[in-house]
This record gives sequence, structure tokens and C-alpha cells, in this order.
Amino acid sequence: RLVWLLHNDYLPEEIDHRDGNGLNNRLPNLRSADRTANMRNRRANRNNTTGHAGVQQRGTKWRAYISNGRRVWLGTFLTFEAAVQARKNAEKELGYDNLHGSPKEVIFNKDA
Repeated sequence: RLVWLLHNDYLPEEIDHRDGNGLNNRLPNLRSADRTANMRNRRANRNNTTGHAGVQQRGTKWRAYISNGRRVWLGTFLTFEAAVQARKNAEKELGYDNLHGSPKEVIFNKDA
């Protein structure tokens, strides 16, 4: 927040780190954001077991959901791939960041 303030003379509602690395405070990695935009650039939760945000296994089937102010169920699918595709389509439609739900170890670049 201080880096942003020093360069832009104001503090936005929130600061978003484009690459998801909260320790990378270089100015090109920072952007002004509201809460919604910041949450749409979140990495995968630690307890994510499928590797994809918003995809859960229920018995032999797969369910997909997305949040848009509330949880929206996208459907139940016979295959994991179909559930992931439904989730990706919904993310694109709602304007989620393309890194949303990525595992942190994939995003963080030690050379950055």
C-alpha cells in the first residue's frame, strides 16, 4: 500500500498483486482494485483437493460452482474435465482473472 501511495498519491480501496505474490511489491505488479476484483484474482485455497477452484467430487460425479455475490451452481457432470470446463466458461463470462484458482507454487516466480 505504501509503494502505491508513494507513486500515485492516493490509496485505493484495495491493492491487488497481479501475480498473486503478496511479497512482490514492484509497482508493475500492483493494481488498484475493489474487493470483487481482488477476490477474482485469488489463488487456490490450501484445502483444495481437485486442483481447480469451484470443482468438487460428489460420489462418482463432479459438481462445479462459482461465486458472483452468492454461490451459483453450474451443474453436475459425469467427468472431471466437463466440470472444469464449465467452471472456466463461467470465470470467463464473469471476468475472473486468468490466474484465478492457480496453485501458489505455480504462480510465484523466485526470480521476480
